[in-house]
Amino acid sequence: MLAKEHNSVTKYAVNILDKWKQEIIAPEVNNLINEYCTYPDSYFDVNNGGHKKASRYYFETDGIQFHYIPDTQIIDKYRYWNVNDGKLFAGGESENLNWKHAKNGFTYYLSRAVEFIKKNKLKDALAYTGCLLHMLQDSCFGLHSLEGPYGTDLFVLDRLFEYGDDISELPSNILVQEMPESAVICPEYVPLLLGNTIEEAVFMLYSRYVECCLKSRKISFKIVLNHYERKSNKDLYTEMFHGIVELSADVINTILHIAHDKKEHLSNVLLSELEPIDRPWGLGFYRFVTLLKNKALNYEKKLVPLKLIVKNSEMKFKKGMSFGSHSEFKFIYDLPENTYEKFTCYIGIQTEFLNEGNVRIKFINNGNIVFDEIFNKENPSSKVLINNPKKYFEIIGSSPENTRLKTVITLGNPQFIHLE
Repeated sequence: MLAKEHNSVTKYAVNILDKWKQEIIAPEVNNLINEYCTYPDSYFDVNNGGHKKASRYYFETDGIQFHYIPDTQIIDKYRYWNVNDGKLFAGGESENLNWKHAKNGFTYYLSRAVEFIKKNKLKDALAYTGCLLHMLQDSCFGLHSLEGPYGTDLFVLDRLFEYGDDISELPSNILVQEMPESAVICPEYVPLLLGNTIEEAVFMLYSRYVECCLKSRKISFKIVLNHYERKSNKDLYTEMFHGIVELSADVINTILHIAHDKKEHLSNVLLSELEPIDRPWGLGFYRFVTLLKNKALNYEKKLVPLKLIVKNSEMKFKKGMSFGSHSEFKFIYDLPENTYEKFTCYIGIQTEFLNEGNVRIKFINNGNIVFDEIFNKENPSSKVLINNPKKYFEIIGSSPENTRLKTVITLGNPQFIHLE
Protein backbone atom coordinates (compact mmCIF):
# COMPACT_ATOMS: atom_id res chain seq x y z
CA MET A 1 0.00 0.00 0.00
CA LEU A 2 1.29 3.44 -0.92
CA ALA A 3 1.93 6.01 1.84
CA LYS A 4 -0.90 8.24 0.58
CA GLU A 5 -3.27 5.24 0.77
CA HIS A 6 -2.24 4.58 4.38
CA ASN A 7 -2.97 8.26 5.04
CA SER A 8 -6.39 8.03 3.40
CA VAL A 9 -7.44 4.82 5.17
CA THR A 10 -6.40 6.22 8.55
CA LYS A 11 -8.18 9.54 7.92
CA TYR A 12 -11.49 7.85 7.14
CA ALA A 13 -11.08 5.44 10.08
CA VAL A 14 -10.80 8.46 12.38
CA ASN A 15 -13.75 10.17 10.71
CA ILE A 16 -16.17 7.37 11.60
CA LEU A 17 -15.24 7.33 15.29
CA ASP A 18 -17.57 8.79 17.90
CA LYS A 19 -17.03 12.52 18.37
CA TRP A 20 -15.69 12.16 21.90
CA LYS A 21 -13.01 9.79 20.63
CA GLN A 22 -12.08 12.16 17.82
CA GLU A 23 -11.71 14.95 20.37
CA ILE A 24 -9.36 12.88 22.53
CA ILE A 25 -6.90 12.29 19.71
CA ALA A 26 -7.39 15.66 17.99
CA PRO A 27 -4.08 17.22 19.17
CA GLU A 28 -2.07 14.50 17.38
CA VAL A 29 -4.53 13.24 14.78
CA ASN A 30 -2.83 14.91 11.81
CA ASN A 31 0.44 13.26 12.75
CA LEU A 32 -1.29 9.89 13.08
CA ILE A 33 -2.79 10.29 9.61
CA ASN A 34 0.22 11.74 7.81
CA GLU A 35 3.21 10.27 9.63
CA TYR A 36 2.73 7.65 12.34
CA CYS A 37 0.76 5.24 10.18
CA THR A 38 3.78 5.02 7.83
CA TYR A 39 6.41 4.27 10.50
CA PRO A 40 6.95 0.58 9.64
CA ASP A 41 8.09 1.73 6.17
CA SER A 42 9.97 4.75 7.52
CA TYR A 43 12.02 2.39 9.70
CA PHE A 44 14.04 1.50 6.60
CA ASP A 45 14.70 5.12 5.64
CA VAL A 46 18.23 5.25 7.04
CA ASN A 47 19.36 8.31 5.05
CA ASN A 48 16.59 10.85 5.63
CA GLY A 49 15.75 10.55 9.31
CA GLY A 50 12.80 8.19 9.02
CA HIS A 51 14.63 5.35 10.74
CA LYS A 52 15.49 7.50 13.74
CA LYS A 53 11.87 8.56 14.22
CA ALA A 54 10.38 5.11 13.74
CA SER A 55 12.94 2.92 15.52
CA ARG A 56 11.65 3.58 19.05
CA TYR A 57 8.28 2.11 18.00
CA TYR A 58 9.77 -0.94 16.28
CA PHE A 59 8.76 -4.44 17.35
CA GLU A 60 9.86 -7.85 16.16
CA THR A 61 9.43 -11.54 16.94
CA ASP A 62 12.28 -13.93 16.24
CA GLY A 63 14.10 -11.25 14.24
CA ILE A 64 11.09 -10.53 11.97
CA GLN A 65 9.61 -7.02 11.98
CA PHE A 66 5.93 -6.80 12.85
CA HIS A 67 4.98 -5.71 9.38
CA TYR A 68 4.85 -8.56 6.88
CA ILE A 69 4.45 -11.49 9.24
CA PRO A 70 4.84 -15.20 8.34
CA ASP A 71 2.15 -17.13 6.50
CA THR A 72 -0.02 -19.78 8.13
CA GLN A 73 1.40 -23.16 7.13
CA ILE A 74 -1.32 -25.56 6.01
CA ILE A 75 0.55 -28.11 3.88
CA ASP A 76 1.16 -30.51 6.75
CA LYS A 77 -2.57 -30.44 7.55
CA TYR A 78 -3.48 -32.31 4.37
CA ARG A 79 -0.37 -33.59 2.59
CA TYR A 80 1.70 -35.63 5.03
CA TRP A 81 0.15 -38.85 6.33
CA ASN A 82 1.59 -42.14 7.50
CA VAL A 83 0.58 -45.54 8.88
CA ASN A 84 1.48 -46.99 12.25
CA ASP A 85 0.12 -50.32 13.55
CA GLY A 86 -2.45 -50.32 10.79
CA LYS A 87 -3.77 -46.86 11.71
CA LEU A 88 -3.60 -43.73 9.58
CA PHE A 89 -2.12 -40.70 11.32
CA ALA A 90 -1.00 -37.20 10.37
CA GLY A 91 2.71 -37.26 9.67
CA GLY A 92 3.51 -33.55 9.99
CA GLU A 93 2.95 -30.83 12.54
CA SER A 94 3.88 -27.14 12.38
CA GLU A 95 3.38 -24.11 14.61
CA ASN A 96 1.04 -21.40 13.36
CA LEU A 97 3.66 -18.69 12.99
CA ASN A 98 1.10 -16.25 11.64
CA TRP A 99 -0.78 -16.43 14.95
CA LYS A 100 2.43 -16.33 16.99
CA HIS A 101 3.65 -13.13 15.32
CA ALA A 102 0.18 -11.56 15.20
CA LYS A 103 -0.50 -12.29 18.87
CA ASN A 104 2.86 -10.87 19.95
CA GLY A 105 2.54 -7.78 17.78
CA PHE A 106 -1.12 -7.09 18.57
CA THR A 107 -0.43 -7.47 22.30
CA TYR A 108 2.61 -5.18 22.19
CA TYR A 109 1.07 -2.35 20.20
CA LEU A 110 -2.35 -2.40 21.86
CA SER A 111 -0.73 -2.48 25.31
CA ARG A 112 1.67 0.36 24.54
CA ALA A 113 -1.03 2.52 22.96
CA VAL A 114 -3.31 2.08 25.99
CA GLU A 115 -0.43 2.63 28.42
CA PHE A 116 0.61 5.94 26.88
CA ILE A 117 -2.94 7.26 26.61
CA LYS A 118 -3.29 6.64 30.34
CA LYS A 119 -0.01 8.53 30.85
CA ASN A 120 -1.36 11.44 28.77
CA LYS A 121 1.44 10.90 26.24
CA LEU A 122 -0.71 11.09 23.15
CA LYS A 123 2.14 11.32 20.65
CA ASP A 124 3.62 8.00 21.75
CA ALA A 125 0.17 6.39 22.04
CA LEU A 126 -0.76 7.28 18.48
CA ALA A 127 2.67 6.39 17.13
CA TYR A 128 2.22 2.86 18.48
CA THR A 129 -1.33 2.88 17.13
CA GLY A 130 -0.07 3.95 13.72
CA CYS A 131 2.40 1.07 13.55
CA LEU A 132 -0.37 -1.44 14.25
CA LEU A 133 -2.66 0.18 11.69
CA HIS A 134 0.07 0.07 9.06
CA MET A 135 0.59 -3.67 9.46
CA LEU A 136 -3.15 -4.34 9.19
CA GLN A 137 -3.59 -2.00 6.23
CA ASP A 138 -0.73 -3.58 4.28
CA SER A 139 -1.89 -7.12 5.09
CA CYS A 140 -5.51 -6.54 4.12
CA PHE A 141 -5.24 -4.58 0.90
CA GLY A 142 -4.15 -5.50 -2.59
CA LEU A 143 -0.97 -7.40 -3.32
CA HIS A 144 0.07 -8.14 0.27
CA SER A 145 -3.28 -9.78 1.00
CA LEU A 146 -1.88 -12.77 -0.91
CA GLU A 147 0.43 -13.30 2.07
CA GLY A 148 -0.27 -13.95 5.75
CA PRO A 149 -3.15 -16.16 6.95
CA TYR A 150 -3.27 -19.25 4.72
CA GLY A 151 -1.23 -17.19 2.26
CA THR A 152 1.60 -17.58 -0.20
CA ASP A 153 4.23 -15.41 -1.91
CA LEU A 154 3.59 -12.14 -3.73
CA PHE A 155 4.45 -13.59 -7.11
CA VAL A 156 1.93 -16.43 -7.27
CA LEU A 157 -0.39 -14.64 -9.70
CA ASP A 158 2.54 -13.79 -11.98
CA ARG A 159 3.09 -17.53 -12.36
CA LEU A 160 -0.58 -18.19 -13.14
CA PHE A 161 -1.36 -15.52 -15.76
CA GLU A 162 0.10 -14.81 -19.19
CA TYR A 163 0.95 -11.13 -19.51
CA GLY A 164 2.79 -10.99 -22.85
CA ASP A 165 5.56 -8.44 -23.46
CA ASP A 166 3.97 -5.62 -21.46
CA ILE A 167 5.24 -5.85 -17.87
CA SER A 168 2.57 -3.39 -16.76
CA GLU A 169 0.18 -6.30 -17.34
CA LEU A 170 2.00 -8.39 -14.74
CA PRO A 171 -0.58 -9.18 -12.01
CA SER A 172 1.70 -7.88 -9.26
CA ASN A 173 2.09 -4.58 -11.13
CA ILE A 174 -1.68 -4.34 -11.57
CA LEU A 175 -2.22 -4.79 -7.83
CA VAL A 176 0.28 -2.13 -6.76
CA GLN A 177 -1.24 0.55 -8.96
CA GLU A 178 -2.71 3.49 -7.09
CA MET A 179 -6.32 3.00 -6.09
CA PRO A 180 -8.73 5.04 -8.26
CA GLU A 181 -9.62 8.30 -6.53
CA SER A 182 -13.29 7.66 -7.29
CA ALA A 183 -13.15 4.48 -5.18
CA VAL A 184 -12.25 6.40 -2.01
CA ILE A 185 -15.63 6.64 -0.30
CA CYS A 186 -16.17 6.81 3.45
CA PRO A 187 -18.14 3.79 4.68
CA GLU A 188 -21.25 4.05 6.84
CA TYR A 189 -20.08 2.00 9.77
CA VAL A 190 -20.20 1.91 13.55
CA PRO A 191 -16.79 0.77 14.85
CA LEU A 192 -16.73 -2.38 16.95
CA LEU A 193 -15.36 -2.80 20.43
CA LEU A 194 -13.08 -5.81 20.09
CA GLY A 195 -12.80 -6.42 23.82
CA ASN A 196 -12.79 -4.92 27.29
CA THR A 197 -9.24 -6.15 27.92
CA ILE A 198 -6.07 -6.29 25.85
CA GLU A 199 -6.15 -10.09 25.81
CA GLU A 200 -9.72 -10.24 24.56
CA ALA A 201 -9.04 -7.54 21.96
CA VAL A 202 -6.04 -9.49 20.63
CA PHE A 203 -8.16 -12.62 20.31
CA MET A 204 -11.00 -10.87 18.48
CA LEU A 205 -8.67 -8.73 16.36
CA TYR A 206 -7.02 -11.86 14.99
CA SER A 207 -10.34 -13.14 13.68
CA ARG A 208 -11.15 -9.74 12.16
CA TYR A 209 -7.69 -9.51 10.57
CA VAL A 210 -7.94 -12.96 8.98
CA GLU A 211 -11.47 -12.27 7.77
CA CYS A 212 -10.47 -8.95 6.20
CA CYS A 213 -7.31 -10.36 4.62
CA LEU A 214 -9.08 -13.33 3.03
CA LYS A 215 -11.82 -11.11 1.66
CA SER A 216 -9.27 -8.73 0.12
CA ARG A 217 -7.38 -11.68 -1.37
CA LYS A 218 -10.48 -12.76 -3.27
CA ILE A 219 -11.10 -9.18 -4.39
CA SER A 220 -7.51 -8.94 -5.64
CA PHE A 221 -8.03 -11.96 -7.89
CA LYS A 222 -11.16 -10.31 -9.30
CA ILE A 223 -9.28 -7.04 -9.89
CA VAL A 224 -6.68 -8.83 -12.01
CA LEU A 225 -9.35 -10.66 -14.03
CA ASN A 226 -11.36 -7.47 -14.53
CA HIS A 227 -8.24 -5.64 -15.65
CA TYR A 228 -7.56 -8.21 -18.36
CA GLU A 229 -11.19 -8.01 -19.48
CA ARG A 230 -10.98 -4.20 -19.45
CA LYS A 231 -13.77 -3.89 -16.88
CA SER A 232 -13.98 -1.23 -14.19
CA ASN A 233 -12.53 -2.11 -10.79
CA LYS A 234 -13.92 0.92 -8.95
CA ASP A 235 -16.51 -0.99 -6.93
CA LEU A 236 -14.02 -3.71 -6.00
CA TYR A 237 -11.51 -1.14 -4.75
CA THR A 238 -14.25 0.59 -2.77
CA GLU A 239 -15.24 -2.71 -1.16
CA MET A 240 -11.63 -3.46 -0.22
CA PHE A 241 -11.08 0.12 0.98
CA HIS A 242 -14.16 -0.06 3.19
CA GLY A 243 -12.97 -3.33 4.73
CA ILE A 244 -9.64 -1.96 5.90
CA VAL A 245 -11.09 1.41 6.98
CA GLU A 246 -13.58 -0.44 9.18
CA LEU A 247 -10.89 -2.69 10.67
CA SER A 248 -8.66 0.33 11.37
CA ALA A 249 -11.58 2.11 13.05
CA ASP A 250 -12.25 -0.97 15.21
CA VAL A 251 -8.64 -0.85 16.44
CA ILE A 252 -8.63 2.87 17.33
CA ASN A 253 -12.07 2.57 18.92
CA THR A 254 -10.97 -0.38 21.08
CA ILE A 255 -7.74 1.32 22.21
CA LEU A 256 -9.65 4.41 23.38
CA HIS A 257 -12.33 2.35 25.14
CA ILE A 258 -9.82 0.25 27.06
CA ALA A 259 -7.62 3.26 27.90
CA HIS A 260 -10.59 5.11 29.41
CA ASP A 261 -11.96 2.03 31.23
CA LYS A 262 -15.26 2.22 29.37
CA LYS A 263 -16.26 -1.41 29.75
CA GLU A 264 -19.31 -2.56 27.83
CA HIS A 265 -21.40 -5.70 27.94
CA LEU A 266 -20.35 -7.54 24.80
CA SER A 267 -22.49 -9.95 22.84
CA ASN A 268 -21.90 -13.67 23.06
CA VAL A 269 -19.36 -14.91 20.53
CA LEU A 270 -20.11 -17.61 17.98
CA LEU A 271 -17.38 -20.20 17.65
CA SER A 272 -18.06 -20.34 13.92
CA GLU A 273 -17.05 -16.67 13.62
CA LEU A 274 -13.72 -17.15 15.38
CA GLU A 275 -10.39 -18.01 13.82
CA PRO A 276 -8.75 -21.17 15.18
CA ILE A 277 -4.99 -21.25 15.56
CA ASP A 278 -5.01 -24.84 14.28
CA ARG A 279 -7.55 -26.45 11.97
CA PRO A 280 -7.84 -29.32 9.49
CA TRP A 281 -7.89 -29.09 5.70
CA GLY A 282 -9.52 -31.64 3.42
CA LEU A 283 -11.94 -33.63 5.56
CA GLY A 284 -13.62 -36.78 4.26
CA PHE A 285 -16.92 -36.18 2.49
CA TYR A 286 -16.32 -32.40 2.46
CA ARG A 287 -12.90 -32.87 0.82
CA PHE A 288 -11.74 -29.48 -0.52
CA VAL A 289 -14.60 -27.62 1.15
CA THR A 290 -13.32 -28.82 4.57
CA LEU A 291 -15.91 -26.86 6.58
CA LEU A 292 -18.94 -24.66 6.10
CA LYS A 293 -20.40 -21.87 8.22
CA ASN A 294 -24.16 -21.83 8.82
CA LYS A 295 -24.78 -24.54 6.20
CA ALA A 296 -24.10 -28.23 5.59
CA LEU A 297 -23.78 -30.50 2.56
CA ASN A 298 -26.19 -33.33 1.83
CA TYR A 299 -25.30 -36.55 -0.03
CA GLU A 300 -25.76 -34.74 -3.36
CA LYS A 301 -23.28 -32.10 -2.12
CA LYS A 302 -25.97 -29.44 -2.16
CA LEU A 303 -26.13 -26.78 0.55
CA VAL A 304 -28.76 -27.49 3.20
CA PRO A 305 -29.55 -26.09 6.67
CA LEU A 306 -27.63 -27.33 9.70
CA LYS A 307 -29.76 -30.14 11.17
CA LEU A 308 -29.47 -32.52 14.10
CA ILE A 309 -31.79 -35.05 15.69
CA VAL A 310 -32.31 -33.80 19.26
CA LYS A 311 -34.54 -35.84 21.57
CA ASN A 312 -36.06 -37.71 18.62
CA SER A 313 -36.97 -34.53 16.72
CA GLU A 314 -35.09 -32.72 13.98
CA MET A 315 -33.72 -29.35 15.01
CA LYS A 316 -32.46 -26.76 12.51
CA PHE A 317 -29.84 -24.13 13.29
CA LYS A 318 -29.30 -20.79 11.56
CA LYS A 319 -25.84 -20.41 13.09
CA GLY A 320 -23.05 -22.89 13.44
CA MET A 321 -20.66 -24.93 11.33
CA SER A 322 -20.31 -28.32 9.70
CA PHE A 323 -17.37 -30.37 8.45
CA GLY A 324 -16.36 -33.81 7.28
CA SER A 325 -14.41 -36.39 9.24
CA HIS A 326 -11.09 -38.24 9.07
CA SER A 327 -8.98 -40.70 11.02
CA GLU A 328 -8.08 -37.71 13.20
CA PHE A 329 -8.70 -33.96 13.11
CA LYS A 330 -8.66 -31.02 15.50
CA PHE A 331 -9.62 -27.39 15.89
CA ILE A 332 -7.73 -25.33 18.47
CA TYR A 333 -8.67 -21.86 19.73
CA ASP A 334 -6.40 -19.76 21.96
CA LEU A 335 -8.97 -18.14 24.25
CA PRO A 336 -8.41 -15.15 26.53
CA GLU A 337 -8.63 -15.89 30.24
CA ASN A 338 -11.29 -14.47 32.56
CA THR A 339 -13.52 -13.61 29.63
CA TYR A 340 -16.12 -16.33 29.10
CA GLU A 341 -18.41 -17.94 31.64
CA LYS A 342 -19.27 -20.99 29.55
CA PHE A 343 -19.42 -22.55 26.10
CA THR A 344 -22.60 -24.15 24.79
CA CYS A 345 -23.60 -25.91 21.59
CA TYR A 346 -25.43 -28.85 20.10
CA ILE A 347 -23.14 -31.30 18.36
CA GLY A 348 -23.70 -34.50 16.45
CA ILE A 349 -24.05 -36.04 13.02
CA GLN A 350 -25.85 -34.02 10.34
CA THR A 351 -29.29 -35.60 9.87
CA GLU A 352 -28.73 -36.81 6.28
CA PHE A 353 -25.69 -38.87 7.39
CA LEU A 354 -27.13 -40.58 10.45
CA ASN A 355 -27.61 -44.05 8.94
CA GLU A 356 -23.90 -44.64 8.35
CA GLY A 357 -22.07 -41.81 10.14
CA ASN A 358 -19.81 -42.45 13.12
CA VAL A 359 -17.45 -40.11 14.93
CA ARG A 360 -15.86 -39.70 18.33
CA ILE A 361 -15.66 -36.10 19.53
CA LYS A 362 -13.68 -34.71 22.43
CA PHE A 363 -13.66 -31.20 23.83
CA ILE A 364 -10.49 -30.26 25.72
CA ASN A 365 -10.45 -27.13 27.85
CA ASN A 366 -7.08 -25.86 29.02
CA GLY A 367 -5.60 -29.37 28.86
CA ASN A 368 -8.55 -31.18 30.48
CA ILE A 369 -10.94 -33.49 28.62
CA VAL A 370 -14.38 -32.11 29.45
CA PHE A 371 -16.46 -33.96 26.85
CA ASP A 372 -15.94 -37.34 25.16
CA GLU A 373 -18.72 -39.00 23.22
CA ILE A 374 -19.32 -41.23 20.18
CA PHE A 375 -22.05 -40.16 17.76
CA ASN A 376 -23.90 -42.56 15.48
CA LYS A 377 -27.46 -43.62 14.64
CA GLU A 378 -28.10 -44.66 18.25
CA ASN A 379 -26.64 -41.45 19.67
CA PRO A 380 -27.23 -38.72 17.06
CA SER A 381 -26.40 -35.60 19.09
CA SER A 382 -25.67 -34.04 22.48
CA LYS A 383 -25.95 -30.68 24.11
CA VAL A 384 -22.56 -29.46 25.32
CA LEU A 385 -21.99 -27.18 28.32
CA ILE A 386 -18.42 -26.33 29.31
CA ASN A 387 -17.79 -23.96 32.19
CA ASN A 388 -14.91 -21.47 32.33
CA PRO A 389 -13.51 -22.01 28.82
CA LYS A 390 -10.01 -20.56 28.60
CA LYS A 391 -6.60 -20.84 26.95
CA TYR A 392 -6.35 -23.79 24.57
CA PHE A 393 -9.87 -24.87 23.69
CA GLU A 394 -9.82 -27.93 21.44
CA ILE A 395 -12.31 -29.97 19.42
CA ILE A 396 -10.78 -33.31 18.49
CA GLY A 397 -12.44 -35.97 16.37
CA SER A 398 -11.87 -39.33 14.69
CA SER A 399 -13.91 -41.76 12.61
CA PRO A 400 -13.44 -45.44 11.78
CA GLU A 401 -12.03 -46.05 8.30
CA ASN A 402 -15.30 -47.40 6.88
CA THR A 403 -17.31 -44.31 7.93
CA ARG A 404 -14.95 -41.39 7.18
CA LEU A 405 -16.58 -40.58 3.85
CA LYS A 406 -20.05 -41.07 5.29
CA THR A 407 -19.84 -38.71 8.26
CA VAL A 408 -20.65 -35.01 8.54
CA ILE A 409 -20.40 -33.30 11.93
CA THR A 410 -22.61 -30.33 12.78
CA LEU A 411 -22.26 -27.79 15.58
CA GLY A 412 -25.47 -25.86 16.18
CA ASN A 413 -25.38 -22.45 17.91
CA PRO A 414 -21.82 -22.90 19.24
CA GLN A 415 -21.16 -19.87 21.41
CA PHE A 416 -19.06 -18.50 24.23
CA ILE A 417 -21.09 -16.72 26.89
CA HIS A 418 -19.39 -13.66 28.38
CA LEU A 419 -18.80 -13.29 32.08
CA GLU A 420 -21.09 -10.71 33.64
